[in-house]
Amino acid sequence: MPKRTFKDKLSLKSGSLQMELSYYGRAHTSGDIVIVFPSMRLAHVGDLFAWRGVPRLFAEDGGSTIQFPDTLTKAQAAIKNVDTIITGHNTVMKWQDWVDQRDFVAEYVRQIQAAFKAGKSVDDAVAGMTWPDRFKVCPQNDTFVSQYDADYPKFHNDCTYRTDQLKTDTQYAYDELNKK
Repeated sequence: MPKRTFKDKLSLKSGSLQMELSYYGRAHTSGDIVIVFPSMRLAHVGDLFAWRGVPRLFAEDGGSTIQFPDTLTKAQAAIKNVDTIITGHNTVMKWQDWVDQRDFVAEYVRQIQAAFKAGKSVDDAVAGMTWPDRFKVCPQNDTFVSQYDADYPKFHNDCTYRTDQLKTDTQYAYDELNKK
């Protein structure tokens, strides 16, 4: 068992290194945190930004497709003076990459909610999804040999936004929406 826990925020110091830990809400799981290193202008966001594209969800651990974009928005509004993002499973990214990922996830959830409201099945919702041109979206049936952006053009015809989790996460979202 951990000796120390926190609800929303915790400040830690190791020597001269200051670390700010924050929880912003449900996303990948119900326990995703962000660790900001202010002196380095760096944030480790873990699986709040695992890779570009449809995020991986663990519904059994409290993850929420529907709340994911709101959690990202809250985190990005609260975090100041950060330029560099350490992702959960990818290369180090720039702040703007994380903002773009939030926009992608928000568009994904918007489409899920519209399809659900229209009475479409999960399969029909997934089949009907379209993406703005600014997101270079990979085919849904693409299996990823590598999780790293530098490898995407080599294996994936220049796409950078993964959709291999699309059906699974859309089903999770429908399950959430059916509970409301």
